[in-house]
Amino acid sequence: MGVFAQLISFRNAQAKLDALREFERLTLKSFTYGTIRLYNEYYKLDVEIKLLIKSAKQQMYMKGVLAPEYFDVDVEVPVEHISLQGIWQVKEKKKVYLYHYADPDIENYCIAFSDGERGVRALLKAFEVMSLRPQPLRISIPHGIRGLKVLEELGIIKRAYVRRIMDTYVKGAQLYGEELQRSDILHGLVSRGGKLTAAVIQIPDKNMVLILSERGSIYSQRKIPHSQFALELAEILKLLKSKNLIRSSTI
Repeated sequence: MGVFAQLISFRNAQAKLDALREFERLTLKSFTYGTIRLYNEYYKLDVEIKLLIKSAKQQMYMKGVLAPEYFDVDVEVPVEHISLQGIWQVKEKKKVYLYHYADPDIENYCIAFSDGERGVRALLKAFEVMSLRPQPLRISIPHGIRGLKVLEELGIIKRAYVRRIMDTYVKGAQLYGEELQRSDILHGLVSRGGKLTAAVIQIPDKNMVLILSERGSIYSQRKIPHSQFALELAEILKLLKSKNLIRSSTI
């Protein structure tokens, strides 16, 4: 299993620091960010269960691009358990790591890591309940050939997802190959109005394969230390920002 990451933005660096201080204060002890109902007719159960989040601030040994601390977060997420007695709404604990940047070019950004999407989404919901008002980011891949050229700057395109194809019979396509940026088929689809919505990019000099999504999520198939991933993503984040490809979205 790899690493799932979600880019998060705040209005400015000070707003980010204020939000993280409040997050630390609220989650020093367990904070209730939601509830579920444990209901089962067979056992005549109907109980409300709290969903909790708790964090611990950890110090970093490396400084510079990354801020000198990060948050080690335990968050409970709802899951369905299916048994012979029916479907149970229960909860399980997920580990999330929250880093933020000190580099002036990206100092209003945070990045949350987990082994899957559910823990990160729960963290964002907790932020919303705490009125911390983060802005999850959307990666806006440009239309047409320009989108391909931007992705080429990141690395080798191994897989591409194209939507909104202007064709009577084909509305979307998923292509994969060794070097898709050289493919006449992919060039033809995007030059006729097809929109790149996600791509798998191989970055040879970093020995990484990343999945970039318009939703602002990034997935690495290689399980690497979170601090290293955060550092390597800083370069990608700067490139995306310089190309004006980052947009704020709602939670």
